[in-house]
Formats: sequence, C-alpha cells, structure tokens
Amino acid sequence: YENTWTVMVSRGCVFNCAYCLVTPFFNKGMRYRPIGAIVDEIRNSGAKWIELHSDHLMGDTEYVKELFTALKPLKINWLGETTANMAKDEELLRLAAESGMRYVLLGLETPSQELLKGVGKGFVKTSEVKEYLRRYHEYNIVVDSAMIFGFDEQDKTIFERSLEFVNEVEVDVPHAVILIPFPGSRTYRKFEAEGRILTKDWSRYD
Repeated sequence: YENTWTVMVSRGCVFNCAYCLVTPFFNKGMRYRPIGAIVDEIRNSGAKWIELHSDHLMGDTEYVKELFTALKPLKINWLGETTANMAKDEELLRLAAESGMRYVLLGLETPSQELLKGVGKGFVKTSEVKEYLRRYHEYNIVVDSAMIFGFDEQDKTIFERSLEFVNEVEVDVPHAVILIPFPGSRTYRKFEAEGRILTKDWSRYD
C-alpha cells in the first residue's frame, strides 16, 4: 500500500441491514480499541495516509470526537466508512476534517426511501442526502458510495434513476454493484427459503 496504513478502530455495527454480514458476524453492538493504542500505531507507522478501519465509524460519537481530537497533532490524511448522517452533527464533521478526514465511503445504496426502509436502512433519508454531501464537500472531503442493483423492488428504470440520484446529490466516486445473498445475511435466508439462489459459486457474483 506504499504510503497508506490501515489501523483498526472498531468492529461491529449498531444497525442490521438485511444484506450486510457485519451484525450477524459480530452480533449487534460495537467494540472499540483504546484511543492511545490507535494514536501510537499511526505515529509508529510513519504513513501520511491512514485508513481508520471500522464497519461503522460513527457508532459512538463521543468516542470518535475524542479520537479525532487525539489525531489532530499527527497531521495525517485519513479515510473511513460511515453513513451520510454523520454530517448531521456539525461539530463532529468539523473535528473529522480538522483531524485529517479527506475521503469517506458512505452507504447510500439506492434513491428509494421505501427500499431503504425495507432492508433496515431507513435511518438514511434520501431527501436529506444532498444537504449532507454538501457539508462534506464544504470541508473538501471526497464522497464515495455504491449503488446496489438487484432488489425485488427495482425494475429496469433503476439504472437511470440511480445515475440521476448520484449526479443530483454530487457523489464524487460512485460504484455499481449487484446484490449478493451472502451466507449469514437476512437476504440469504430469505432467498434460500424461497428457492431463489441458483448458484453458491460466489465467484460468479461479479
């Protein structure tokens, strides 16, 4: 990874999206590393770009505010993964930017609020996303997000609608991915019960 170093911050997630494996794997809830250990690892790495690895970085806002404050003296650039809702808390976003946040992966998934609600991700409001992304951009943070295709609620119009959505809300780096019924997920259990999984050769879910 040349001048980039990945540092584990936490495992687990407070949410339980139908297609995701994090909560089934770790059980609901989160576990955090001591902030001092994270700071020491970053300092000893010598890297200027750091991935703060966490399945949901903003699971505990008080913890991450303390973490961001501790990172400021290190003068690093970092990237992480969270939800668009982080931008609701302006102090949190400011601290993240001041501590070196330059790139964020957000789970937007789809322009359909009804679909998000159906898979357990209704806490992301599509009507608010544009404003939240504007706030990230105010701090010169690059926004990366995937759009998932293959939900039952979608038809062929979803491709054009998704393109319009990422352009409207100004996603910087969009990805198109297909829904994969990973073993352990609620999506897998549903598809398996309905006899809809035609192959378990996961290399074919490309």
